[in-house]
Amino acid sequence: MQFLAALLLQADGTDLTRPDLTINYIIIGVLLVVAAVLSVIVVRRRMQERDDDWE
Repeated sequence: MQFLAALLLQADGTDLTRPDLTINYIIIGVLLVVAAVLSVIVVRRRMQERDDDWE
């Protein structure tokens, strides 16, 4: 019975502190920017390769 009461108290969340997720959001943002830049580079190179094939 005490185990169930402890679970219910934890589920309430009043004593739990939420971690600061700011650094995670910054890391995700940086990774998305890097992915976007690399995608643009790849698209430009593929377009140049297609242009070279036509000549």
